[in-house]
Amino acid sequence: MIPHRFRESLGLSEGSEVIVRLEDGELRLSTPRQALKQAQHALSLLKKSGECVVDEFLAERKQEAESE
Repeated sequence: MIPHRFRESLGLSEGSEVIVRLEDGELRLSTPRQALKQAQHALSLLKKSGECVVDEFLAERKQEAESE
């Protein structure tokens, strides 16, 4: 059971989903929303300034479609 003050801090209620992982010998809990934010941040560090990955993806798809 997760103590009330921790559940409240994380915005958890009965039936809420959590992600549990073991990291450096510690049990860590996060919400799916927190995990998504962490992933978005990590991926944003890989993106070059001024780069639009959507435009690149669409251009690649267009090129692939034209070559078929």
